[in-house]
Amino acid sequence: MYTQSGSDESRRLGGLIWQETVDALAQFPDVAWAAADDAGVLRVLNRAGEDTYGMVRRPLMPAALVELGYVSNPSEAALFETPEYVEAASAALADAIERWLETDDVGGGLQPNPRRFTPNGSTGHARGCINPPLE
Repeated sequence: MYTQSGSDESRRLGGLIWQETVDALAQFPDVAWAAADDAGVLRVLNRAGEDTYGMVRRPLMPAALVELGYVSNPSEAALFETPEYVEAASAALADAIERWLETDDVGGGLQPNPRRFTPNGSTGHARGCINPPLE
């Protein structure tokens, strides 16, 4: 979950989406979820101190970039094909947005320190990233 660094409302939206989706996806205990050590509601800053991802930097309103799993993880990919996952994930997103609009709730998963974007240490195409085969 990535949010705008200069927007308390963006962070609140992210916190609510985080809380609702983590709670909803907990109903799938057999999935071997993949997550970074600092998974949560993050801000990612570039060398200039700006939000790295244009999807959260450019909007003039609160925005959140949501990643609900990794298709490269076979356990998660299998779940993504099920109607139960689609229902749980979509209901969680809708519930979070409704809470954001109608309450002052903050949610959870807020990481206090931003990540620093380091393109030389990433796993992008320049470093030989290969998309896994999708079955």
